[in-house]
Amino acid sequence: MTLRTYSVENLTDITPGSTLIFDAGSTYTINGILTLNGQAVGTRIILNSSDGFTRFTFDVGAANPQTVFYVDVSNSEAAGSDITAFFSFDRANNDSGEGTPQWVFPAAGPLRGAVMVVD
Repeated sequence: MTLRTYSVENLTDITPGSTLIFDAGSTYTINGILTLNGQAVGTRIILNSSDGFTRFTFDVGAANPQTVFYVDVSNSEAAGSDITAFFSFDRANNDSGEGTPQWVFPAAGPLRGAVMVVD
């Protein structure tokens, strides 16, 4: 296995049902915005490593938490800041639950139209 480091300003995939395979053991630094959105539960974007068991890393930088939607994640870890994945599936061997920075898979999606009442 060859460990590599990649760096991009932004990483975007909004194609429903697409699959992204990343070099196992490699680090992908995203200096700007990570935009992943599979659009619906049945068309989640699949993220996995090239060997199917060694983690790849998304380094999103300190103080730069990211939010993605409708992804199916395997064999990945977050570095720098958390990556929150709404309406997503924590399939296998991710760093969720290992402590910040990590992938975060909330049970429900973000609140929309919430009203805060202050007395």
